[in-house]
Amino acid sequence: MATTYHAALQELYVAYFNRPADPGGLDYWEGIVEAANGNLSAVSATFAASPEYKDAFAGKTNEQIVDQLYMNLFGHAADAGGKKFYADALTQGRITVDLVVRDIAGGAQGADDVAFSNKAKAALAFTAALDTDAEKAGYAGEDALALAKEFIAGITTDASYAAAVTPAALAEVINDVVHAGTPFVLVDALAALDAANDAVSDFLAETDLDEDEDTDTTEEDIEAAVTAAGEAIEEAGVEGYVDASTAVKAALVSDAQEALVLELADAEKAYATSVAAADKVTGLSDAIEAQTTAADAVEAADEAAADAGAVVLGAVAAYNGFNADADAEVADDGTVTGVIELNDDGELVLADDITEADNKGVTALLNAVIAREEAETAATAAATAAADAALAVEVLDLSDDAEDELVAVGALIELTGTVDEDEAPTVEQILDERAALEAAVEAEEEGAEDALAAFNDAIDAFLTANTTALSEDVVAKADAVDTAQEALDDLNDAVEGLGEAQALMTQLEGLKDNIAFAEESFELNDYNLPRLLTTASVSATSGSDIYLANEDQAAARIVNFGAAGDDVLYIGSGYKLNTTGDITKGVNADLEVFFVKSGTSTNVIVETSAFGSNTATKEVITITLTGVAPADLEFANGIITHA
Repeated sequence: MATTYHAALQELYVAYFNRPADPGGLDYWEGIVEAANGNLSAVSATFAASPEYKDAFAGKTNEQIVDQLYMNLFGHAADAGGKKFYADALTQGRITVDLVVRDIAGGAQGADDVAFSNKAKAALAFTAALDTDAEKAGYAGEDALALAKEFIAGITTDASYAAAVTPAALAEVINDVVHAGTPFVLVDALAALDAANDAVSDFLAETDLDEDEDTDTTEEDIEAAVTAAGEAIEEAGVEGYVDASTAVKAALVSDAQEALVLELADAEKAYATSVAAADKVTGLSDAIEAQTTAADAVEAADEAAADAGAVVLGAVAAYNGFNADADAEVADDGTVTGVIELNDDGELVLADDITEADNKGVTALLNAVIAREEAETAATAAATAAADAALAVEVLDLSDDAEDELVAVGALIELTGTVDEDEAPTVEQILDERAALEAAVEAEEEGAEDALAAFNDAIDAFLTANTTALSEDVVAKADAVDTAQEALDDLNDAVEGLGEAQALMTQLEGLKDNIAFAEESFELNDYNLPRLLTTASVSATSGSDIYLANEDQAAARIVNFGAAGDDVLYIGSGYKLNTTGDITKGVNADLEVFFVKSGTSTNVIVETSAFGSNTATKEVITITLTGVAPADLEFANGIITHA
């Protein structure tokens, strides 16, 4: 639905009726004005001829009508000159009321213009706040409209407008208006209160803050989540956040986020400059990236190996627990004496005669050990690859102080080729030579071990002498970017977490407001809040009490029922009163209630099933009303009252 003319229409509602528009009326007239290309004349004339306007201005002289229009528009009576001018024009038939309204409103200046504008804005806020079907339906009737008029009448200045439309103040007005416009029906009020309480219970049951479906969330849990989220923001670097006011908190977060964004931008700029310097050395940037990737792979592989080791420990514990005489321990090579061994191919297998049937858990143990061996092998390979990647960076990012040491490494290359005298080898040449030397050692060739040791010593000497200024700077600048990004992410995550926690609290408060609204309907109609019968005996108060029958309380007594206030006993819907006073004469197809005389009291016997009074074990609850005769009681719609 369009809202183009809502503000202008609210001005007409204020002028003619001194109240905000109802949502349905506002939308209806919006359509009329749209069809008239924005012309409000027809609406104004219709309002001036409406029963509501006529009732409000009935019996008034033209002077009083002008005064009332000024009061509606500006909150004060008309000045003498203006009053006489418009009253005379109306008396002489030279102008109609709708034109008077247009003329007075259109000529508003200064404080009058401010007052009219604020009244119209407040009317917009009021109508927008009627956002449920119950609220829309409740904005009707003389009492509700009177409260809405009081709301508009109290607004003139900017300060009065601002105070009136705060969420709390506006909600209170809407609450009062809707109560005044909603007829009180006890059964409906009980259902509304029950639904409001159920909504809170369902919300808390569905809100799983601890990720444990077996525990219910409480209001205290949500409050704690809001507190923890605020503390997380302070821990993310927003100093003083927890103790700051709401307005200051928003500014603190905004300032911190802005500072971190600038810090990240500076870090990224410095990183780009560092990378540009590294790019001047052919292949260095790619080598640095490969080194970073390899280092990440080592971290992941080590974590996987640790996890696999933990699984082995669990499998050993399970195996030993399943088998009374077992005391298995896994050796470094993965074998378990008498249980798991290496076959001729070096594979881990179950020992002879070891089966799952006789050794529960052994299959899981074998699989866990194999997985650990594979994970450790992968971790070793990742470490080797990372070392090779680091060596590649060292060779490319060569400092002047280490040139001779690198040339010395090249001078030792013999098995895979030769390096020209006084020339530095490539990393590929170094790695190929080392692999060839390791193969020679494996083949037990003469002098291979000494050659490999000398080659590795030369590499170590080079690494000790070399200072990788370019690559170290790139890595440091990359770390600075990561640190800045992490700080910004941490703060943003904390802010998001606070928003989520506050949203839960807002939702809960809204649901609790519904309970308060439902409870208030009883209070406004001079009833005490409903009481579920949960004890063997209760005493009526001096007010009007509402008691609710409870299937879990098979026998209850109400003392002084109806003696002072207009007490009510509600047993539920769907019941018929059996007037025989004899529970053996029930109608089996009906859910019934009986009033059975018991001395000077009455036993109200309520069936809990349609056959309740006709079973061997009576399916009923009994509520004794002391000092009350059956003839003193009335029953309708599940409600028992004292006549």
